[in-house]
Order: sequence, then structure tokens, then C-alpha cells
Amino acid sequence: MIKVLTNILMVFLTSACAKTNINTVEKLPSSIAEIAGDWDVVSFNDFQPIRLNYEGKRNAYVNISDKFIGLRMTCNYSGIAALLTDDGRLVKNPEGSNAGMTAMGCPNAQREKDFMAMMYDSPLVEILPNGRLRLSTKQHEVIIERSETRRLANAPMALDEITGEWHVAFYRGRDFWKGSRYAKKTVSITNEKIQYGDCFPSVGRPRLAENAILYSAPIRPLPEEGIESCKAKTDIESKIIHLLQIAPEVEWTMLRDLRLATDREVVVLTKDENW
Repeated sequence: MIKVLTNILMVFLTSACAKTNINTVEKLPSSIAEIAGDWDVVSFNDFQPIRLNYEGKRNAYVNISDKFIGLRMTCNYSGIAALLTDDGRLVKNPEGSNAGMTAMGCPNAQREKDFMAMMYDSPLVEILPNGRLRLSTKQHEVIIERSETRRLANAPMALDEITGEWHVAFYRGRDFWKGSRYAKKTVSITNEKIQYGDCFPSVGRPRLAENAILYSAPIRPLPEEGIESCKAKTDIESKIIHLLQIAPEVEWTMLRDLRLATDREVVVLTKDENW
């Protein structure tokens, strides 16, 4: 009898603990500041977008600041000036400026409209135990995760993973992008140095840090005029050479291309010679 009662008690205690398991508990944010930052969309209803598109751009996101929330769902952009209410809802700020959705013709236009409409429909914001946010209305739900967390989940772990000869697929600055025809030389990554074609300066002692930042040291200082020496160098090639020197972030794309990025620039490298 005692053994039976002991077993019943253990079941009860186990059930009680399961109900208070941190993995099942959500909380409401106390302020916009608590959830401010760049967030990638993990899922929108049943749809799970990839993090980066073929140009190395974030594919679907919710970027939150105290004045504005920038939105993208795989193609078009929009934004909303929002406030966080005491009951955890994002509501339009009547004193702020909203941005209408861009009108690029894209597949799955209805999904984009549903996503944007949801964000204008005062979604409830909940902080999940794994650090993600859940935004929901009666009709829709979106799960978002810190962009940096998602990047690190897709990042190479060691320098040996990215060594080799790479072709430039894309270069993107803040206001424009260029394809591979503007940068025909290869980027060589070895354990000793990184170099674009026969151009200088190259960088030595490359090191991939735990945060997937590619650090290195210049082998040769820049000329006083700021112009590197190599044949038929274009402005885009100069920008690529510069980016290789300034500790870019490193990440795999879905196509297993390599994305090197700073706050202002992105270079996508590929081993596909027919890009």
C-alpha cells in the first residue's frame, strides 16, 4: 500500500513540475526597449521562410525600434509606427508615420498582404522561453527570433570550412548591387591569407572567431592614395578588397554559398563557376 501511495505521489509531483516547466511559460514584454532590435521570421502560420535570399539579403523580418517597425515577407517592404500597450499589444501610434507596402510583383502576394495586415491589427506580443517572440491575432501567428541568433545558427564553425577559391556572385552596397560580371577574379581563402585575384593589399593570419567574424591582419598597408594595385580593377573590386580587411560576418546561404557582410555591405561568394 505504501509503495502504491508513493508511486501516486511521484506521478503527482512529476505532473506538477511539468505544468510549471519553463518551456511552457510565456511572458509579456514590459516595454518596446525590451524587444527592440532586428528579428528574423521563423514562421508565419505554416510558412517557414529561409533566412537569406540568393542575394544574401534577409528574407523576412520584423525590425523593432521605439519609433518604427520595419517589415518584410520575402519580397515587399512595409513599416508601422507602433506603441506597446500594457496588455502586450502592438498598436499603431497615431502620432507616428507609417510606410505603405512597396508594390513589387512577387509570388505569394496574398501571404504578404496577410502578414502586413496582421501587423496592423494590434498583435499580441509574447516572449517565449527560448528567446523568440510570438506575435498573434485571432487569424494569424508569427514567430520571430533575433537575427544574430539565426545568423550564428547558419555560420561555419572553423576556418577550414571556408578555405578554397571562391567566385563573386553578388556585391551589395547600401543603395545598389552588382553581379559577378563586375568582379571576375576569385577570392582565395587559405589558412595563411585571403586575397582577391592578384590585388593588394591582401590580408594574413585569418581567424574565424566564435561569433563567426572573420578577422585578419593586412599584409601590405594601403597606398597613400588609397588605390590598391591590380590589373583592370573596378570600383566594385576595390570595395570587395576593402570588405575583406574589416572583419566581416560570415554565414552560409541556403545554396551553401558564403555571405560576408558588414553593416553596410554584403558580398556573396560561390564555388559555382557558372553563376
